[in-house]
Amino acid sequence: MAFENDPEGYKMACGYAGADFEKPKEVRIETFREYGSESWAADNFLALVIEAVGQIPPERRDSAIVELEGGYEESTKLVISYRGPETAEAGRDRVRRCEEYVAEKRAGELATYNRLKAKFG
Repeated sequence: MAFENDPEGYKMACGYAGADFEKPKEVRIETFREYGSESWAADNFLALVIEAVGQIPPERRDSAIVELEGGYEESTKLVISYRGPETAEAGRDRVRRCEEYVAEKRAGELATYNRLKAKFG
């Protein structure tokens, strides 16, 4: 656990990333992205969605989201995603960012302290 011997650092990290920041999170996992024209034929569109949703673990399919992104001047994107557990690497990266935040905050506080101490004695 990060900050196991540093309760003050843990409080700072919780203020930065939320309580229980070090515990695994559920994240949005993009499983499919297809660029198309202004429109897809209905049969092709249905086949794309069925194929993409089929790649999602059955216990996670109820969290699937199908989105069409794009606009007037850009190509349309079909994006299918679902909620799932973050990777171990993503979890370590999140904790590392919290540790960096706390280190930067402490360095800034120390610099302020030293500047004020030099100014006011």
